[in-house]
Amino acid sequence: MLKMYCKTALRFFRRSKGYTLINSIGLCIGLTCFILILLYVQYEFSYDRQHVRGERIYRVFVDQRTSGRQSATSHSPVPLAPRVLRELPEVENAVRFYTLGSTLIRRGDHAFYEAGIRYVDPSVFEVFSIPLLQGDARSALEGENSIVISAGMADKYFGNDDPIGQELQLEGIGLFRVSAVMQDFPQNTHVSANMFLPFRQIESSEHPAEFAENWNSQLVMSYLLLKEGAAPGIVTEQCNRIFRTQQREDDPRRLGLENLWRLHLYSTISDYSDIRYIRIFLSIGLFILLIACINFTNLSTARAALRAREVGVRKTLGVRRRTLVGQFLFETILLSFLALLLALLLADLFLPIFRQLTGQELAGNQIWSGSLLIRMFPIALMVGLVAGAYPAFYLSSFRPVSVLQGVMLRGKRGRGFRRILVVLQFGISVLLIIATLTIGKQLDFLQNKELGFRKDRMVILPLNSPQMRQTGVEDFRQEIQRDGRIAQATASWTLPSRARAVNRISWEGANDGDDLKIMMNRVDHDFLNTYEIPLLKGRGFSREFPGDRLDYANENAGAVILNEEAVRQIGWSEPLGKQVIQMWGEYRWYFTVVGVMRDFHFSSLKNEIRPMYLMLDHQNLENLSVKLNTLDIAGALAFLENRWREFYPDIPFEYSFLDEQFEHQYRNVQKTRALFQAFTVVAIGIALLGSLGLAAHAVQSRRKEVGIRKVLGASVLSIGSRIGREFVIWIIIANALAWPLAYLAMLNWLQEYAYRIHLGFSIFAMAGLMSLVAALVPLIWQSIAVANTNPVETLWDE
Repeated sequence: MLKMYCKTALRFFRRSKGYTLINSIGLCIGLTCFILILLYVQYEFSYDRQHVRGERIYRVFVDQRTSGRQSATSHSPVPLAPRVLRELPEVENAVRFYTLGSTLIRRGDHAFYEAGIRYVDPSVFEVFSIPLLQGDARSALEGENSIVISAGMADKYFGNDDPIGQELQLEGIGLFRVSAVMQDFPQNTHVSANMFLPFRQIESSEHPAEFAENWNSQLVMSYLLLKEGAAPGIVTEQCNRIFRTQQREDDPRRLGLENLWRLHLYSTISDYSDIRYIRIFLSIGLFILLIACINFTNLSTARAALRAREVGVRKTLGVRRRTLVGQFLFETILLSFLALLLALLLADLFLPIFRQLTGQELAGNQIWSGSLLIRMFPIALMVGLVAGAYPAFYLSSFRPVSVLQGVMLRGKRGRGFRRILVVLQFGISVLLIIATLTIGKQLDFLQNKELGFRKDRMVILPLNSPQMRQTGVEDFRQEIQRDGRIAQATASWTLPSRARAVNRISWEGANDGDDLKIMMNRVDHDFLNTYEIPLLKGRGFSREFPGDRLDYANENAGAVILNEEAVRQIGWSEPLGKQVIQMWGEYRWYFTVVGVMRDFHFSSLKNEIRPMYLMLDHQNLENLSVKLNTLDIAGALAFLENRWREFYPDIPFEYSFLDEQFEHQYRNVQKTRALFQAFTVVAIGIALLGSLGLAAHAVQSRRKEVGIRKVLGASVLSIGSRIGREFVIWIIIANALAWPLAYLAMLNWLQEYAYRIHLGFSIFAMAGLMSLVAALVPLIWQSIAVANTNPVETLWDE
């Protein structure tokens, strides 16, 4: 039986090369896309799975609601984790991470700025699965001046030398001796570092009580390893009970726990990824496969007449219907598995491009791995069954008498079902087109929206040296501003695009219990002018007013400039001269409002503008922003580097551009846009293949009608429009069904952004036009070809 199935299938494939090729290409492209999407999804779900206890590891977060606003942070108080570990039997272990900013590290003549340096508890190797290439995990962080480095850092600083026992100088921190080398962390983890320092080293620094016993500030990331069978909900309640013993009565903060394995896709605190996007891309993969299956079903039923006589003869010879169904299903499944083999080869070929689109570390051997093949085998089988089921039962239902008498009309049976499938196929394509256009338009809006400050041609020089932060860079700033290519320069703690510090304040005239969470930045005198942020009321910081400068040693600690949102939420009609009160535990500092600046966007446009104030400071400023006054960017950078080396010969010169940093906030949207564009093009391409096959069948089945109309004087245009009328109706129905669904889906997606585009008619009209063109181009091409044929040839057998 199987041998007969194979012979019959190969005979049919040879006889219908064109349609077999169209079906094969459609199924192959659909399966290729699904394989790539499956790799993407597998990778997203692989985050932190290398930590074998991940199911029991929970990160502590702090949630609070103030003035009607809810916010949360993944950082928690320093003393929380040790206290919880001591008092809760459900907690097996705990570890804290305290992250340093970019730090200058020296070894001999080698000096580099390094990120990813973290103070950790020694238990880090007991909680997380971090392989050590050299050293002992039990003693690696015992000494206060021990340091554990990654393999990449070992190679960078020591080359072929044995790093164990060697020394590294961390500027402003101390001299450390390498005690262990750990394996480089993979990309798919949130627990990573280039270097580990012992946590006790920072606890025993200048002000241990203010750091180690500080319950008011969230300075560390705390991870708890729960015991087997421990209920996270109960542990959360007990953590809050402990926390409340250290809180003031009016403290709105509450603790929560997030499981390590769920952080990447399900976290509501950190902006890593989103399970919704995974579901969307899986849906796209299934939609593309469905479009390919629809192509196969449509073309098979449209060309049913070509196999009608075969069915009639075989039934007359006594072949049962179930045998015919088996034959037709076998052909489809065989085609599906051949398409799968080609799809695996194509996926391997396009993997480097896909890797660039997603930014994921996807290895080529993953395509040929057993786990992927096991998943794809039943999918290819299902594709074959779905694509071939209707044609198989449809073809096997022909009555031998009708077929052999020629009563059956060519391709008319099943026409209603084909129409439904075509509408579904183009409806899916329209959905994808609208989604792609909307995401692209929103991303363009985010990147081009006026932010309230200047971000183009702004070079950022990090001030990573503790010495530079303490003494300031005023002399260097004055020197570079003498050059005509430099318009202005300013030093600040954080940049306008990434304000990170939050203070709690009250204000003059506030009622008891009134407070406000407010973002804070420390800047020098020229911050507003350099970034071109308008001052609406009052004055900016001035060298003529020494009292403006921040001084926490005094109760009257200096001056502040508020933004409009802060003034609005406080409720002042005239803020100048009034005082805001910064609160930290029992401490209070009073600041005088000297100015009001226009609101500007200091975080992603997903968020509304929040209250903010600026403080004047000359120390502990971490960034120098240089505004260029020239299009010769390379020349200006070379000038800055030369001057830098004159002033700071021992400190490496590094720079970045502000606009690039700001756009980096939208990397997930950019990735989503690129993937949507790619898969939408594929979906349209498969739909176009189906249109080509159906158009060819529609035109060929009406060759004699076309010949008669030409003899009667009909033009090529009128013949084409008559044939294409039905296709246009299908596309209109597909758009009518797809538009409401796309509108609701995109409206829901746009709700993520506080600032977003309007879903106008133009997006839907463009999608409708693109789908119409995709359907009609193959039809017009086929119609013109037949209409230009000599009528004598088409009517020869009449």
